[in-house]
Amino acid sequence: MSTADVVGIKIVASPLKYPLYMYSIESIIEAGNQNRRNQIVSGIDGLDTLEHEILFLTYHANNYDEISEWLSLSHGKVFSKSKISRINNNLMEKFACNSVEELKMMIFKQGLHLKFPYSLVGEFMYPTQNS
Repeated sequence: MSTADVVGIKIVASPLKYPLYMYSIESIIEAGNQNRRNQIVSGIDGLDTLEHEILFLTYHANNYDEISEWLSLSHGKVFSKSKISRINNNLMEKFACNSVEELKMMIFKQGLHLKFPYSLVGEFMYPTQNS
């Protein structure tokens, strides 16, 4: 073997401003439920775990039905749209927002849409290719 037989690969990575999710949030939650973490992972100052989850999902979901479905899937119990709406109203008050759209703009401006709440999932791995 000579140095001509050696191949070097350099991989450079940097954080994306707009993350590209290879998998849907729902599939990440489903995969993580098999090995749910028991410890509480620190979230956003001033928010409890459920508020952090709902804040994140408010930005990424299309409506309260989708948030309800994802939270129910993650926690193994039913979350009603009215409960999510009530918590979202509290979040709008905490962040001095007058509408859900204004809350979404604030989430984006503060980069909170990038802070995936680990409490939604357990440990998981995805294959990168079919075998």
